Amino acid sequence: MDYDQDIVDALDATTSLTKGTDLFMGAVRGFSNLIPYKCVFVTASGGGPTRPIKAGLSGVGIQERHASAQIRIRSDAEAVSGSFSVGQSLAREVFDALHFKPVAGYCEWRAVSSAPLYIGQNEEGQHEWSINLDVIFDI
Repeated sequence: MDYDQDIVDALDATTSLTKGTDLFMGAVRGFSNLIPYKCVFVTASGGGPTRPIKAGLSGVGIQERHASAQIRIRSDAEAVSGSFSVGQSLAREVFDALHFKPVAGYCEWRAVSSAPLYIGQNEEGQHEWSINLDVIFDI
């Protein structure tokens, strides 16, 4: 199951973001003619070991599988008026769309922190936020 793709699809369906326009799967990439300043990147970032939940009738254990995703939100160019507040609003929109709102195939999506984490300005002056999401798969 490509959980990073599922997160991108959920954001595309429930937020102001559009896949391939200002919402991307994979590592953060710099501004270009294809990638705007203000955008969101979703990256699968690993996870912990499976955890046994219970044994079935055959004696075979059922395992809980979980992973992590990092969602990075970047504001518009610093020269654009209100870039911080607009970026912060976008980060909150993404957080609200994902935290405890898993799609089919998942038991839970849970943000690690209680709000998007402001990580500062990048070298080009855009403000950036991060949301780390725990993903627990349906068994």
